[in-house]
Amino acid sequence: NEVEIHLNDSQLYEKLKKVYKKGNSVQLIAKNELIQQLKITLLELMAKPMEIDFLLVYPQIEAVQKSTTQTIVKLRFRAVSQ
Repeated sequence: NEVEIHLNDSQLYEKLKKVYKKGNSVQLIAKNELIQQLKITLLELMAKPMEIDFLLVYPQIEAVQKSTTQTIVKLRFRAVSQ
């Protein structure tokens, strides 16, 4: 199962945590005018993992799709114990 989350969603990180807990992958969707914000968000996720139930959760980029209106980044998550 893949969940779609838009980059400008005010609950982005909370939704990413829910996706991880359900074992799903996520499609992070950004309009092309938000490409810089997408880059910053992805760098933040890679550099500072989410803490969920004593685990550090890192995203892995599986695919990137770019169209004339939006960019979609498919993420899967892996956990590392602290």
